Amino acid sequence: MLRAAGGRVTLGPARGDDADTPPGASQVAAALVDAVRPLGKERGPVELSLTGGKDSRLIAAALTAADVPFRARTHGFARHPDVVIAGMIAERLGLEHTVTEPAIPGTPDQGGVVGRLRSAVLVSDGMLSAFENVGSWIRPDPQAAAPPVQAGGHGGELLRGGYAQAAWRGPAALSAAAAAELFRRMTTRRLSLLRPAAAAAYLASLAPSAAALARGPLSALDDFYLVNRAGRWSATARQAYLLRSPLAQPLFEDQVVRAARAVPLRQRMSDRLHRDVLASLCPGLDGLPLAGSPWHGEARTPANVLRAPAAIGDWRRDYGEDMARFFRGYVLDHGAGSRLFGVVRRRAAERALRWPQTDPNAVWALATLAALMSGDWLNART
Repeated sequence: MLRAAGGRVTLGPARGDDADTPPGASQVAAALVDAVRPLGKERGPVELSLTGGKDSRLIAAALTAADVPFRARTHGFARHPDVVIAGMIAERLGLEHTVTEPAIPGTPDQGGVVGRLRSAVLVSDGMLSAFENVGSWIRPDPQAAAPPVQAGGHGGELLRGGYAQAAWRGPAALSAAAAAELFRRMTTRRLSLLRPAAAAAYLASLAPSAAALARGPLSALDDFYLVNRAGRWSATARQAYLLRSPLAQPLFEDQVVRAARAVPLRQRMSDRLHRDVLASLCPGLDGLPLAGSPWHGEARTPANVLRAPAAIGDWRRDYGEDMARFFRGYVLDHGAGSRLFGVVRRRAAERALRWPQTDPNAVWALATLAALMSGDWLNART
């Protein structure tokens, strides 16, 4: 339970030791605390990327329970729910909390986008689109002071059944049809961009997951999340981040994943496991509102979810016609002299690149692929 110690909140015995906490939650809580405890040996405090969502507050609770010194950092505008709620969490725990504001909203210059495209390929072997926040390819100066270890809540969906939660319709309706449709939309939404041979090879790579889906749709979605999102996408993002600074992601630690996956899927999909672990480690954080989505199965209310006061533009999605024209030129020009259009159907790409561009994620992916296959990424260091 929470106890005040000077200006900081500490924990007494975790509720994970209590009879009221389900055994699965106790095991996950213990695994999470064990995963973060070694961070207490670092020379300085860990820097936690804290948002208003579900997962980084869980890491804050684990760091507190393990008595690891840490401070919090949030990136966003002052009135954004992430910043507001992170401030509540930091105040509740007595943490030092730094807020960094994004650059002035708007479309970046085209040279900056080219640099981002090249850097994305260089640091992630083409496994990530430049749409993602891939960080910098520049290694830290070995003579400079060691940067603090960064920690975050990436991977928290593993506690909530991964992709399976999106197909769950409540205890009485675990819909196999919804699970199959979700898998289809996730994996084939942009299949029309690929030429026949590339599309066939891609579909063949999905065959084991598709077969598993027929046997047990929800468990297959859970497994697919672990392989595709945690094992592929997030692993690549970690590689990119580690080029810049030390990174700890406790929710991907093996003992945490194993403990979570041992809990029945229904308990995870309902958010029950996540909430039980949070309440076990730090019950004072369980009742604070969320940014984004409410706990699964709860109605969204002003008390449990904070909304942004006004729309905040995302330049990666909300760029104008000039940037759209640049993307079109970059893909078509770099694709013409490379093997890009041996993989991608040129006419389909031209449709996706036509103004207005209604699928910005596909546009960024096409531009990243053009940077990779044309060799333009080799200019990243210039």
